[in-house]
Amino acid sequence: MPLFTVFLVIASERKRKMRRIMAKLKKGKGVVSVSIDSFKRHIGRRCQITTILDKKISGMISRVDGNWIEIETRKGVELVNTEFIERLNVISGS
Repeated sequence: MPLFTVFLVIASERKRKMRRIMAKLKKGKGVVSVSIDSFKRHIGRRCQITTILDKKISGMISRVDGNWIEIETRKGVELVNTEFIERLNVISGS
């Protein structure tokens, strides 16, 4: 029974976070876009990107086009909208 309670708490926290993010996006407040030039400086480097939905993507930035970043991962190529990026970590040694 305690495990079920933990899942309910996690689900409600995630739902609350999603509502807060969607409200910010609708209002246009609180969302700070990182300069596209800062992403372009890291083309060809291995990075770890965290989105506002807590999704982590590791790979090499291959292209920046408009508000989209193309990342080559082990699974293939992923496109990420820069407006949803919360954090960009450059992996050392690359």
